[in-house]
Amino acid sequence: MYGVIIEEGPQDWQIIQQRDGFARIRLAGRVEVPDVGADQQPLVMLRTVDEADGTRVIPPVFVPPAGGRWEAELRLPAGGPYTIESCLRYDPVQEKRGDRLFHIGVGDVYVIAGQSNAMGVGKDLADDPPALGVHMFRTQGRWDLAAHPLHDGTGTRFPASLERVQTGHSPWLSFAKRLRRVLGYPIGLIPAAMGGVPLSAWDRAEDGRLFDNMREMVAAAGTQVKGILWIQGCSDTHADPARSRYFERFRRVCADLGTVFYEGIPILTAQLNKITCTKDVDVVQYGRNWAALREQQRRAMNELPQVYMIPTIDLPV
Repeated sequence: MYGVIIEEGPQDWQIIQQRDGFARIRLAGRVEVPDVGADQQPLVMLRTVDEADGTRVIPPVFVPPAGGRWEAELRLPAGGPYTIESCLRYDPVQEKRGDRLFHIGVGDVYVIAGQSNAMGVGKDLADDPPALGVHMFRTQGRWDLAAHPLHDGTGTRFPASLERVQTGHSPWLSFAKRLRRVLGYPIGLIPAAMGGVPLSAWDRAEDGRLFDNMREMVAAAGTQVKGILWIQGCSDTHADPARSRYFERFRRVCADLGTVFYEGIPILTAQLNKITCTKDVDVVQYGRNWAALREQQRRAMNELPQVYMIPTIDLPV
């Protein structure tokens, strides 16, 4: 082995949250140069190219190693996927090979939170293939190209959100691909939902185990986030006070998200849809319960400035 070794930096496929159109990326590592003399004054060169056409994204960055170690910071514009290349430059234009990082994107990252429909349990056919520039942080602890099922717990590092049933299609891959087309830069997803859970699993004043699990996932993903994609509420329709106090409890979760990430973080919610699961229940009361929780969701949309809601009551069952 010789040349430049990258030991710290983003993972392959990682999306890094942009801010004002840019992201700062720290890289560090070591050099192995057994046949390059000290009088040749080697430099670590870092080059970022666009994978679509190989064009140079920013001017090359040169760093002198010290004691066999090096570190640098790149300021990359929103876009990608990029390849970050390294090499050891010396005497004065000769070079030795270095490590590369592939499919790095600078764009917006969203956390998927809530319960089953946030995870994605659709089992019907869907024309929703993967797309380069839409990536995800898998529960195994690594970034990858986003593809259904987004929430796959095989080999998970985060058992608190291990799915109870096999997941399928979710709405969020399509959402991310549309954002990618409109905004013109990559989108990242961090799936942290779990099926069948009540709001208390997200409310740290009650339980909060999934809230804490989400924080661990975001930290492991190595990036900040743009917003929260939220679908939840089914499990809170059955009994009071969970149902009648849903708005106050959800407001507390939203405030907590603002404290952990940043104040005013946008939270995109989806309204509870119509329901047909009426076996062995009072159909009228069941419908009233779901309608009551939809009213709580409407209040959240109107009274919490960072909350937005997708209406679904007009969709087919």
